[in-house]
Amino acid sequence: MQIRLMNYSDGPNCYDLWKKAELPVASFDREMYEMKALLEKNPTSCFVVFSDGKFIGTVIGTFNGRRAWVYHLAVDPSFQHKGIGKALLKKTEIALKAQGVTKILLGVSVSNLKTTTFYEHNGYSVMNDAILMEKNYWNQEMSKKGGE
Repeated sequence: MQIRLMNYSDGPNCYDLWKKAELPVASFDREMYEMKALLEKNPTSCFVVFSDGKFIGTVIGTFNGRRAWVYHLAVDPSFQHKGIGKALLKKTEIALKAQGVTKILLGVSVSNLKTTTFYEHNGYSVMNDAILMEKNYWNQEMSKKGGE
């Protein structure tokens, strides 16, 4: 197993893996647009995993100066329950802590609640004092312009 920093050219493999792992993902164009921005701002805390040349895992760790977030932690279903997700999460946590992070947040989609046990085993707990809200600016016009 080899873990290395993620780069933008990994995007198509990441997207395919996210879908295979049943992560709720946006359109390919939107995911690649957002991935580019995340990697530009967080080049040292996003990782991919390979095993025998096969792309098997991803994690995107971000830090905005106040809080860190973990996005798209995914492991190929045929490689799950082998410590790969834990290794990815730990590598990201180390990279984020090196930047001075004091708190890491992550969201679990209601369609993927089975992952909460994994996160709890890795020291995360449900926040009972917050509601995650959104304002969505992505639309078909942005998609047609490539996110401009």
